[in-house]
Amino acid sequence: MAPTDDPFGTAGIRERVLDAWAASAARFREDANAEEDLVRGGYRDRLVVELAQNAVDSAARAGQPARMLLRLEPGRLVAADNGAPLDLAGVEALSTLRASAKRDGGSVGRFGVGFAAVLAVTDEPAIGSRATGGVRWSRADAYELVRERAAGAPALGEELERRGGDVPVLRLPRPAAVEVPDGYATAVHLPLRDGDAELLARRLLAEVGHELLVALPGLAQLRIEDASAGTVRELTVEPAADGLATTVDGEPARWLLVRRTGRVAAELQAERAVEERAADQWSVMWALPVEGAPALSGVLLAPTPTDEPIGLPALLVATFPLEPSRRRTLPGPLRAAVAAQAGRAYAELLAHAAAARPGSALALVPGPAAAGEVDALVRAAALEALPETAFVPTVAGALARPRDVTVVEGVGQRALDVLGADDGPLADVAAPAPTGSAGLLERLGARRLRVADVADALTGLRRPATWWHELYAALDGVPPDELGALPVPLADGRLVRGARGALLAEDATPEVLHALEVLGARAVDPAAAHPLLERLGAARATPAALLAGPAVREAVERTLDLPDDAAREVADAVLALVAAARPAPGEVPALAGLALPDDEGGLTPAGQLVLPGSELATLLEPDALAAVDGGLVDRWGADVLEAAGVLRGFAVERREDVPLDPDEIDLDVDDEDAWAEAVAGAVGPLPPVAPALVAVRDLDLVREDAWGEALALLARPPLRDAVVEPVRFVGADGRTRDGASYTAWWLRTHARVDGRPLTDYALPGADPVLAGVYAPLPIPLDPELARAVGVRSTLDALLAEPRG
Repeated sequence: MAPTDDPFGTAGIRERVLDAWAASAARFREDANAEEDLVRGGYRDRLVVELAQNAVDSAARAGQPARMLLRLEPGRLVAADNGAPLDLAGVEALSTLRASAKRDGGSVGRFGVGFAAVLAVTDEPAIGSRATGGVRWSRADAYELVRERAAGAPALGEELERRGGDVPVLRLPRPAAVEVPDGYATAVHLPLRDGDAELLARRLLAEVGHELLVALPGLAQLRIEDASAGTVRELTVEPAADGLATTVDGEPARWLLVRRTGRVAAELQAERAVEERAADQWSVMWALPVEGAPALSGVLLAPTPTDEPIGLPALLVATFPLEPSRRRTLPGPLRAAVAAQAGRAYAELLAHAAAARPGSALALVPGPAAAGEVDALVRAAALEALPETAFVPTVAGALARPRDVTVVEGVGQRALDVLGADDGPLADVAAPAPTGSAGLLERLGARRLRVADVADALTGLRRPATWWHELYAALDGVPPDELGALPVPLADGRLVRGARGALLAEDATPEVLHALEVLGARAVDPAAAHPLLERLGAARATPAALLAGPAVREAVERTLDLPDDAAREVADAVLALVAAARPAPGEVPALAGLALPDDEGGLTPAGQLVLPGSELATLLEPDALAAVDGGLVDRWGADVLEAAGVLRGFAVERREDVPLDPDEIDLDVDDEDAWAEAVAGAVGPLPPVAPALVAVRDLDLVREDAWGEALALLARPPLRDAVVEPVRFVGADGRTRDGASYTAWWLRTHARVDGRPLTDYALPGADPVLAGVYAPLPIPLDPELARAVGVRSTLDALLAEPRG
């Protein structure tokens, strides 16, 4: 076009604007401030987005998908598109702040105030179409025009001076010839202000990616050229099943889309600006990346990026009401209504995602923590809709609503398949869920069962033993403390709660099997037996394990309360296990309580019986302890009976953490309180504690004339240690001390040889000074044991004693 051509009547526009400013310097100031606010505020980094948005709207008016070119040349950025040509309404909109040529509600930014974003990089923007011509703006020209007009308007001049010569750029257009690249209809030329402007343009171009293609659905192709770097970027978008397919620099991505639209209720329009009321439609779109790894900005797009954070893992494009800066949403009922629709649409998105990829939607369930106010409103609406949304996959392969499903937590797929099968005990069992989603589903109404709850739910369930074996195999690997109540089928047909105390039969002899039956042991049905049960507390049914198990312990404890025949039957069963296991004497302390027939036909605990003719029997006072029935000895043998607790020699009591309090001590031995007082009295007012204590029992039953033989018996291991090893105890002050063992103390205090206490004797070879005072010990006794029981050996040792 010729330089004098003015197809858009820009001269008239300039005159009207300059006249208005000359008439009102306040109007000039308002326009300058408004443009500055747009450039520095809402549109400070929206250059590429606003150019692309205008291209999409322009192409929509032309009835075709948008194709766009962004070319960065040395000193200039060119944006071209294939849309409708520039017209007078467009020029007026570009030159009229806060006004837009679009009022049809279908476009999102045709020639509106968003064009102010170009001022972030240029002072001389221009736009033109091949068919209609072009216009340009210039900060320098605008300044000269204002300065000239201010000559006749002093107030305008003062305001211009006050602003340091800064004037609005986009109010004073001029005609211009604008070159349009081949293949395009309209172009925007932006001469770059300086090096910083070029860096900003290059950065904004580099940030363009998949998100822009999704947010502007009319944009089909975008080409970005950098002439200086010699690079070309191609961005495309096309429809795909249930969504869009985008490609950026050869990197593809696929998006699942859910859209909702509707009409804004009349009562919600009142809060909107007059210019916005014509757009009486609301729209919401969620875009979920399902292939590729496109970056998400994490902000609401309305449709340009805002500063409202969205913490959900999908892109939200929605027509929220915005503040003038277009950075923040406008609080109020309309925002709440759009957010509610967005939340419901998000629930629908999860249903679509689950249908495409069962299980994927569970990771998308919103958590309680919101990223911002809008995010909180959307989450609340989504969480309200999700309980009625079928998106939870079940082990049966269907999708179910959260309120209908059972989430079993802490087990694997195999266990879920067993529990949720057609003949399983639980209905609508959810398929395995990502970590942390069980709690979210529970808040959505799902029934949540932890492993322990599942065990409770199986109580009383009747299934074949093989079904239980399959379940145990499926639960193998679950922490044992979660399965304490898991039912176990027994060989006798019973179903018991919990594996602890159950027995896993292992190569049992007929005698052992009969013993199990008599003892009422909880033997697991062999068809259900699985190693998991052992980890849950079931014992391997070896004779040794049986003897140490609760069944034998409970049976032993009740033998004295049973009728004689029943008690003798239990005794035979236990002795059969002892014969098979062959424990060492005292290895199973509980056996000492087993009621066995004595030589008078009664029943007496094994620990209170002696073997006829044993060494201990010859040392005791008559009738001190009953002898075990001779027939029992003949049947089972002395070794079996001794292992069951019958005494062949002295018995030993072993205890841990014993407070040496004379009023509280309970070792079941003679004169224990006096010993405790003797030990504790030397320590302080608070009783000390013995971490480990060993004491020989029944010393008070020895005949007075049998102490020589009794001491010889006590000199043998392991009884010897109970005499010579001191007891170690810890005082209230935390210090550790040693004292005389109970056995050594008792012998020193109570034992008599030839009617005299052991402390009246001296060892052969003792200090000569002692020979005239103490009689020589008349029985053989090794020096260490003799000293422990009070026999004198040296004068120094005697003087070291408390009353020496």
